[in-house]
Amino acid sequence: MASRKIHVDKDGEVDLRFEDLSDDRVLFLRKLIKRAGIKGMWLEGSLHDVSERATIHLCEALCSRKCKLKKLSLALNSLTEGTVQKLVTCAVEDKHLEYLSLRETNLSSQSTEGLAHLLYKSESLEELSLADNPDICSGIKAISDAAEHSPRLRVLNLQNTGLKDDSCTYLADVIRNSPCLCTLYLSKNDITVDGIAVLVKAVEEAKEKDKKLKLISLPRESMVDLHKGMK
Repeated sequence: MASRKIHVDKDGEVDLRFEDLSDDRVLFLRKLIKRAGIKGMWLEGSLHDVSERATIHLCEALCSRKCKLKKLSLALNSLTEGTVQKLVTCAVEDKHLEYLSLRETNLSSQSTEGLAHLLYKSESLEELSLADNPDICSGIKAISDAAEHSPRLRVLNLQNTGLKDDSCTYLADVIRNSPCLCTLYLSKNDITVDGIAVLVKAVEEAKEKDKKLKLISLPRESMVDLHKGMK
């Protein structure tokens, strides 16, 4: 299995989605990373049989200065707290990573501190997906505070992360004050018409400041309620 050829496409990206990787193949992949100049790595659902140690070593290789990786998806894998912390540390030091997807990776509330650090410190990150991780809702204040000051963040995906109306106060500050945010995904959360009203007001204030926010995705049911209330 470790000797199986891994294809690097013309854009320098490797697609290994749902490949059922093993520790041996991850070792082979690390060697490839060091010499192939990979720009993107797609590993959705591929690391279920890979040990924490091998996954951490893979993150170190992917986010090393020599690799200069720009896009990384670890979605649909169950990541340990140790893996997330190592990924954050390496990504901050890397200064090249622009896109990171941690969608449905079993993130815990403890992970939010590290992810907030990534948003604060990364000089390159433009798009972050934390979607489908309902346990991070208790750390939304830390995430929001960091996103508000993230220097290059354009897209933040918080779809289905267990958010409720009390989260909207923090998210409103992100909408008003983020220097670069263009898109914020909040659908599939327990946000009612009251929370959405807070967000809508923040959008209006952001427009007055000539902010660049172009799209905010909200729970459809609550938007229907909001429109009814405005008639």
